[in-house]
Amino acid sequence: MYFLAEYMMKGRMQAVLMATTFALLSLLFPPITVLSCCVVSLVTLRKGVSEGLMVLLLAATLGAVFSIFLVDNFLFVLGYGLLIWVPVWLISIVLYVTRNLARAIETTVLLGVVSVIGFYLLISDPALFWGETLTNLIAPMLSEDNKPEISSEQLTLSIQQLAHYMTGMVAAGYISGVLLSVILARWCQAMLSNSEGFKQEFLALKTHKRVANVLLVIVACGLFAETSTAEIAWNMIVPFFVLYTFVGMAVFHVLLTAKSNSRTMVSLFYGFMFMFSFITPLVFVPVAVTGFSDSWLNMREKILNQTNG
Repeated sequence: MYFLAEYMMKGRMQAVLMATTFALLSLLFPPITVLSCCVVSLVTLRKGVSEGLMVLLLAATLGAVFSIFLVDNFLFVLGYGLLIWVPVWLISIVLYVTRNLARAIETTVLLGVVSVIGFYLLISDPALFWGETLTNLIAPMLSEDNKPEISSEQLTLSIQQLAHYMTGMVAAGYISGVLLSVILARWCQAMLSNSEGFKQEFLALKTHKRVANVLLVIVACGLFAETSTAEIAWNMIVPFFVLYTFVGMAVFHVLLTAKSNSRTMVSLFYGFMFMFSFITPLVFVPVAVTGFSDSWLNMREKILNQTNG
């Protein structure tokens, strides 16, 4: 990764070429999107806001030109590039100005919450919209040739239940990609200038108590408000889940570092998180709860005091 980061920083065209190449490859393998966005973020963090914007626009234009020969739809690739790069560039500006990773993550989550509210303002019945969308996506699974293991009635019921929370889940998935790109760029920035800087910044990751208090109010709305308001509240809660997952990971990292076999424990923790994330997102629940609780408990400070004592 150091080689790639160093190559990105050699010049504007190198960064543009890498951002464009990774973006086009992500059409075939979506996880590569993180690498493409990382380029825009790293340029912004290292060379400033205007240079990051220039790389973004040039990469979008170059991608659109290439797409004429590859997929014969330059508007799709142009729009796709702007969709994945602009939010990352904006969050990178926040990090560039504040030099505070926690503030950048909080801003990203705020954008996710605002997007949930905006979706409910634009779409009269989001649950119906997502229900129809999911039904169309899984329609091939219901064909006689595939012979699904569960009945169509059970599948339809599951879709109807999931549809009520899809707005928040989509928002959370989108901001997770944005945050992973910015955090990866921050790590690359540290590798190029201060190898220990990112570790110190990540392990100190902490949010204000007022953010946790706002979340408590939203949870109360989800529990006690009328049905439509409760649905909006629960969809707003999902992006907060992303925020406190990152904080919880920092807490667990510090906790495991205090153990005698710290390196092995930390490696196992991240390996466990990575493997089981493909099976169920529930693996992140105890991590997010830990991150949320840390707003009041200050667990890392207590752990370090016990270790030093």
